[in-house]
Formats: sequence, C-alpha cells, structure tokens
Amino acid sequence: MVTIPFGNFNPVEGIVGMLPSEYRLYLESMMPSMNEKPIGDEYFTDEMRDQIKDQVLYKYSVGENIKDMNPPGTQNLPDFSKGLISESDYDTERNTMGISDPSSLTGFNQLFNTLGSYQYEMVPDDKGGGTINVTDRYDWNPDYGEFTTGVDEEGTGDYGYVGAGGTDVTTSMLLNQLYRQFILGDKYRDFDMANTLELLGNYFGQKESEGEGRDVKFSFPVTQEEIEDYVPKKEEEGDENRGPGGGGSSVSGQAGKVVMGNQVVQSPQQETERIRGVLDARRRGANIGFSAGGLASINDVIGVL
Repeated sequence: MVTIPFGNFNPVEGIVGMLPSEYRLYLESMMPSMNEKPIGDEYFTDEMRDQIKDQVLYKYSVGENIKDMNPPGTQNLPDFSKGLISESDYDTERNTMGISDPSSLTGFNQLFNTLGSYQYEMVPDDKGGGTINVTDRYDWNPDYGEFTTGVDEEGTGDYGYVGAGGTDVTTSMLLNQLYRQFILGDKYRDFDMANTLELLGNYFGQKESEGEGRDVKFSFPVTQEEIEDYVPKKEEEGDENRGPGGGGSSVSGQAGKVVMGNQVVQSPQQETERIRGVLDARRRGANIGFSAGGLASINDVIGVL
C-alpha cells in the first residue's frame, strides 16, 4: 500500500481551485477551512475586470456630467465616485446583455455569478488616471421561506428567496426543493437550476446569521485614456462640439442639456433628481438576497429578465 504524503496540501481545495471562479467561490463557501479567507483579484479574469471597469466608469461619467452641468459649488449633488453596482448597472452601452449569458449553467454571466452586486470607489490620481477599488462580503443571508400566491398569500409549496421575514434554509426546505426538482422533474415544472443552487449554498455555506463569510477586496488601475473614453476631456471654451468617447455620458456643447449615451435630457436638475431617486431605491434594496451576489443572488433578478 502506497501512502501519498499530502502534508499541508488539501487535495479537495486543490481540485476546486482549478474550477472557474464562480464555481470555485460557490464550493469554497461550503468549506469551513475557507471561512474568513480574503477574496482578492486572483478570482477575477482580465475580461471580468474589464466588465467592472466598464460598469464603474460608465456610472462615474454620469456624476461627472451632472457636476459639469451645474454651477460650481452646487450642493447636494449625487456622488458617483463611489457607491453600489447593482444588477441593473451591468447593463451598459458596451454590454447590452447586462447580467445575462444564455450559454452559462445558470443563465447569468461569469462576473455576476462570481461577484453579483458590489461596492466600488473610483479614485483619480494626479496624472489623469486612477484606481478602482472593489469591496464586498461573500456570505449567505437568512432570507428564505415558502413562496405565496400573492393573491391570498396561500403557500405554493415551493421554497426560495423571500427577503424580509425569511430564515436560513432548513432541512425541510431543501428536501422539498430536491424532491420537486429531481423526483417530480418535468412532470412538475422546468428544472430550476438557479433556485436549487441557491438553497444548497445557503444550507451548506457560510451564513451571515452566524457571522461567517469572506471579505472581497481588490483594486486595479485605470489609465487616463480609459477614463476619457467615458468622461471626455474638456475642450477650451468656444469649441462647439465635445462628443462622447466610447460609451459614457458627455456634454455636446449644448448649454442646459445632459447627454447620457444617445439620450438628451433637457434639464440637468431634473436628471439629478431622477438619479437621486434611483440611488435611493437601490440603497433600500442593497442587502436583498445574497449580499455579495454570486451564484446565490440570481433569484433576485429573475423577475427583471
């Protein structure tokens, strides 16, 4: 009999570490040894960082545009240099599919499966470039229970994310889901991969209610050219046109107008109020479902797709 001396090497963690990041993080959340182990940029490919860059700079450009169209010293303007990237922010001019990827196992793209919603901060430097900081918490919130009909609040027999008033997934919830998916199968409904993965993750994974989870924190630089692709450099007074770069918002030499993508908004004050309302709504829903996003946040947006 031959014994392989693994030493401090865990073969299971080694195999999981070879998986794509979204499945790697999902499985690692079920390993006690991974609790509180920081999540850095090693989980994110260049393509995923480019998508983060697109989301952050697009949102940052909106704030810069609003500041540019208001008199200097105007108070209480929304601050887009930092904040929340939510599900709706995945949909940009350069990524019209948003969070969706029909070719993936869950129907959502790799970044959303891995990170979901997250906090960002765009920090400009004195050379025209800057740094994007990303932070989040990868854990499972106690937000699960029985779905109701919505008419007389009668239980449907299905369990999943319900938000406020929910609990961590219980054994009966999980067995009910597995029975309906794997035993009843097509006789009952189409296979619900998203909800099944979410219930399994909450049941076996690191729970917010027990103080478990992992902090997400990483940064990467952006160049002056990349920023100006979204926030065009201001031209000297008298230039008639100052068009957009590759995809952000811009001012087009038309006083009193805000240009966001291809849409012209006549009043910058009205646009400021509209964006404030959107941000307030997002803040109220910032902790919905799986606070770090990832595979477990997908039920939160099924109704949006």
